[in-house]
Amino acid sequence: MDRVCYIEYLLKNYHRFMRDINQLKLELEFFEYEQKERTIESMALKPRTQECTGTKGTADSTGHIALIYREVNSRLNQTSKRDLAHIVKISEMEMKKLLVAIDALDKNIGDVLKDLYIGRRTWDQICNKYFITPSTLNRYRKRAIGEIAESFDTKYMLSDLSMFTY
Repeated sequence: MDRVCYIEYLLKNYHRFMRDINQLKLELEFFEYEQKERTIESMALKPRTQECTGTKGTADSTGHIALIYREVNSRLNQTSKRDLAHIVKISEMEMKKLLVAIDALDKNIGDVLKDLYIGRRTWDQICNKYFITPSTLNRYRKRAIGEIAESFDTKYMLSDLSMFTY
């Protein structure tokens, strides 16, 4: 995905990204790892090699397995929480970079872009507000996206993060 398409993608999906970021923050705040099957699979328990000869009491391996389960579950919990926090951080950074890039534009062009994508105004509303024609609005939009794309660093692309699979 080239930069211009990426900027248009961010602008068109701005509100969805902000909603999803807020949802991820909420999940992160009340995070609890509950994928027991994944924990059990990652434990890779060794089968018992000794034959049980005693008939009394509980097996020694039961307590050991419970301790391993708790340890593995805790480690996976920390890893998942850290990954989720990283996704939130990158997503917020991308949205802030976009807003800073819009603010750095010429005032008229930046205001038009904000009204169009962030303010969710229609083309007719924007044309009436700024006393411009739809073709001028389209020129402003293309120019603004081009200028943002030139200055925008696409090190992390939100479309590549698969951040909304949680």
